Amino acid sequence: MKQKTLIAAARSESLTLLKALSFAVLFALSVGLLTSCSESTSKTKPDSSEVSKEGTEKEFTPDQSVTSNTVSNFDLSAYEGPTFTLATPDGSTMTFTDMLGKGKPLVVNFWGTWCGPCRREMPEFVKIYDEYKSKGLQLVGIALRDTPEKVKAYTSQAGIKWPMVLGNVETAKAFGGITGIPTTIFYDSQGLELSRYVGPMSFKMFKERLDSALLHESELASL
Repeated sequence: MKQKTLIAAARSESLTLLKALSFAVLFALSVGLLTSCSESTSKTKPDSSEVSKEGTEKEFTPDQSVTSNTVSNFDLSAYEGPTFTLATPDGSTMTFTDMLGKGKPLVVNFWGTWCGPCRREMPEFVKIYDEYKSKGLQLVGIALRDTPEKVKAYTSQAGIKWPMVLGNVETAKAFGGITGIPTTIFYDSQGLELSRYVGPMSFKMFKERLDSALLHESELASL
């Protein structure tokens, strides 16, 4: 009788131990699964050459106190916005502020010959430039991580007629940081940023923003 009691007790202890081990295994598996899901959903940032097809946009509403005091003649001594003096593919230089104060909006396009989305939007830019150059469009391309030879070859092949310069990290920082390319920034003639778009732009998208910039410029001229 005593032996049966001992055997029953041993079995009870074995079952208890087995349950405890099972619980421990299940708990470990659950923690591992949660950790795995967390790691799978935490992706690294994409390379700056790849951006969402939808793109991201940020609109800037001009400060009325600034706009109302803006005069048609650009005051370089009071200007505190972004600027650059960079080399063109042919070896000359171009200065950003030289294009301000002309009563025309200025569009800056960050791109690269190695960037697929950038190359995809270029035919749209060619069409918009051909249509709006006579209406006051100023457009400049800033090629990042590129060489003069590659930029010259591509612009000639693509029929690009607007000026190009070769940018660098410091240039990107000066323009508020470039999170991905293509990035297109719209300025008024005083250097005030009106909007920026990260991602390839269509003709329609460019036209809407450019018409808005031209309207803003006509309002500036009437002040």
